[in-house]
Parts: sequence; C-alpha cells; structure tokens
Amino acid sequence: MTVNVQKRKRCRIRRSFKPAVPLKSDRLYLLSTVCVAAGMLAGAYSAAYSGEQMITGGSFTDCFFGSLASVMLYILLFFFGGLSSVGAVAAVLLCIFKGMGAGFIAYGVFGTGIWAADMAELLNFLPFEAMSITAVIFAARENIRMSGLVSRRSFGGDKSASSEDALRLYIMKFCIIALFAAFAAIIDGLMAVVSGNFS
Repeated sequence: MTVNVQKRKRCRIRRSFKPAVPLKSDRLYLLSTVCVAAGMLAGAYSAAYSGEQMITGGSFTDCFFGSLASVMLYILLFFFGGLSSVGAVAAVLLCIFKGMGAGFIAYGVFGTGIWAADMAELLNFLPFEAMSITAVIFAARENIRMSGLVSRRSFGGDKSASSEDALRLYIMKFCIIALFAAFAAIIDGLMAVVSGNFS
C-alpha cells in the first residue's frame, strides 16, 4: 500500500499600502479660504475707488443683534444650500461675497496704513470679522461636503453612508457653528462698548 503525501502549498498575503493623500477636509478648508481671500482682494480694490467709510460704533445691543443677524444669514444659506446637489456652487459664491464685504471694510481701516489705523475702528472690525470669516469657512466646508454626498446619492447611487446619520451629524455641526457665530456677535458687542472709550 502506497500513500502519496502532498506538500501543502503556502500562500503569502501581500499587504498593499496606498500612498497617503491629503484629507478631503483640508482641501475644502483651502478652497473656502482661497475664495474668501479672493473676495477680500476684490472688496479692497473696489473700496479704493469708492472712498466710503463703513466702520460705525454703537451700543452693545445694536452691535450684537446686527452682527448676529449678518453672520446667521450666511450660516442659514450654507445650511440649506448643503441639502442640495448644487449647494457647493452657492458655497463658493457666498465665500467670495463674504470676503468682498470684509475686504471693503478692511480698506477703510487700513487704507492709510497699518500703524495709522484708528484703535476704535480696529476694535470694531478685527475681532468680529476674523471670527465670522472662520464661521463662514467652517460652514462652507460642511456645505460642500454634504452637497457632494447628496449629489453622489442622487446621481451616482452611492449607498455607503446612512442618510439619517449624515443628516444628524450635519445638523450637529451647524449648531456648533451657530453657537460660535453667537459668541462672535457677543465679542463684537463688547468691542463696541470698549471702543467707545477710544473715540
């Protein structure tokens, strides 16, 4: 009786390492920032030929509600735009428009030179604009991301993520952005009171 003994074949599993690519969120941050910066350049350029001054003070209540309304309008437009498959286009335009407003005001403050800027105007402009631009950039990122998800699920058949989970996370992020915008409006109201001592 003969027994054939066969050797077991050994299989090696080779691990494949994909090259690291930049995170998509980083690219969205960069895109939003570039759009805001481009808008600021356009706004400053247009302000150079208008000669208007837009820096005004006021009471805490006036500045708080005025600033809150202005930044919340952007956030609401970003939020509802992200629920559409074409919301990313609106996000880019809103970033440019926000930058144009900031650039127009910045020229009124720094038009005569950085060291010659009025302290009251700096306090009225710089803190709120920096924080509101940050809120706009965050909102634009979430808008573009959600709009891309809606577009892929609508036209590409992407079922990789649950719609309910994505929407819940989207709403939570915009609630945080709205709270940050409210904090920026509070800072603007406080700066209006503080800047009254320099005028």
